[in-house]
Amino acid sequence: MKQAKTLVKVVTVVVIVAALGVASYFAFIKEEKKELTEEISAQEEQREESQSRLPVTVMKVKKGSIAQRAKISAIADVWEKSVIKAETRGKVEQVNFRVGDYVPRGQVLIRLDDEEKKLDLSEKRASKLEKYSKYLIKDRTSSLALPQLGEEDREKLAQWEKEYVQAQQDLRQGKISREEFDEIEARYEENLILSGAMREEILRSSENLSQAIVAEKLAELDLKRTVIKSPFEGEITELMVSPGEMIQSGNDLLKIVNLRSLYLKGYALESEVQILQEGLKVRVRFDAFPEQFYWGKISAISPEVDEEQKTIPIYITIDNSEKRFYPGMHAEIDIEYNVHEEAIKVPRDAVLNREGRYLVFVVEGDMAIWKYVTLGIMNDEEVEILSGITEGEQVIVEGQLTLAHQSRIRVDQVIE
Repeated sequence: MKQAKTLVKVVTVVVIVAALGVASYFAFIKEEKKELTEEISAQEEQREESQSRLPVTVMKVKKGSIAQRAKISAIADVWEKSVIKAETRGKVEQVNFRVGDYVPRGQVLIRLDDEEKKLDLSEKRASKLEKYSKYLIKDRTSSLALPQLGEEDREKLAQWEKEYVQAQQDLRQGKISREEFDEIEARYEENLILSGAMREEILRSSENLSQAIVAEKLAELDLKRTVIKSPFEGEITELMVSPGEMIQSGNDLLKIVNLRSLYLKGYALESEVQILQEGLKVRVRFDAFPEQFYWGKISAISPEVDEEQKTIPIYITIDNSEKRFYPGMHAEIDIEYNVHEEAIKVPRDAVLNREGRYLVFVVEGDMAIWKYVTLGIMNDEEVEILSGITEGEQVIVEGQLTLAHQSRIRVDQVIE
């Protein structure tokens, strides 16, 4: 009986302890859940508050150089370009390139069949030798003897030559007409013949040796013309003939351009003459590469103004060693002038106009504060700030369009 009572007491104690443990557990769980709920609520409130702030991008105000820019439209071209034409007739035997190939100066591009030209040259040489042998025989037996010229005759010859040289110069300068020059030349040659100074020329002419020599040289030249070489280094842009094709003198054969000789031709306004000077460094942006700037310099300025357009052609050289630019490409030229050093400047898009006054938004804590500013010079990218903000402040450069004074903001990005 006593053991039964003891067992009941033990069971009762265990039950009570278990009940207390379960109650404590549920109380702990409840408290933990309450804390978790409060933490989640706080995070949600923080997230909602953060999401309610307007996202912006900021940039720290710095000092630097800023310049005004004149923008000029330009077209690319090359100084060295050529349409190579045939200088003799013949059949195309070889074409040693493809369109787009780079070729150095002097490289053989096309060969014509030269058998006919070689035969013609051999014939002309044989004819020359025949006439030369006759000339040598006649030279030794000719009665044409060079008279003994006295001092007076030599002085006359010298005077005639002087007059003839002066006449050549006067003709080039337009001081005498062609008819007057022809008369002086005829009198000069007549005096030379009569004096015996042209004895050798007369003998050669009498045997047609001079004509034979000329004919041989022409045949040599015609043979050389069967080999077409590159006149300068460049790229082949077009081919107009094929192997086996018969061509005539004057036919177009190919086109070649030297991309390294590329330049830009633009037209500046008459009012911009004062900022133009040879050697001035300019910034270039091609339509084909809108995100990239290049640099060139003014190499020449035309001395003539277009009366109708009131523009002046200018020429800009640019490095094209990588051959990225091609003739015909369009580009914009920026000519910088009136440069201000150590100026406080901001991106042009950061400046807003509210009711006729200029302002920018700066960051103060978690708010956007607008500040009225006074503007200086500007270009298409930057604006000089004369007053209103100082170096080191953070100016909002993106997201500012929808802001009001003291708007709560969230800085998502900082641009250096």
